[in-house]
Amino acid sequence: MQTWSFLSWDGPDFKIGNGLNLATSSTILIISIVTYFWMKSDNKKRELRSIEEETTGLTQKEIEDLDWNHPAFRWHT
Repeated sequence: MQTWSFLSWDGPDFKIGNGLNLATSSTILIISIVTYFWMKSDNKKRELRSIEEETTGLTQKEIEDLDWNHPAFRWHT
């Protein structure tokens, strides 16, 4: 990407390339913050769920296949 964003005629400040880097970094930061708070919220919702009720009637294989949908799963924050 740097070949296309740091153009020779845009130097020496390279406003296009630096602007794209700033925009990308800012987007990643915002997405990370939103994801963090979503994970905290989802963990709180999971605390209210009953593991026994939600796994009743499921075989061991079906319970293992729930993966991150398992009611006991928690995001690490």
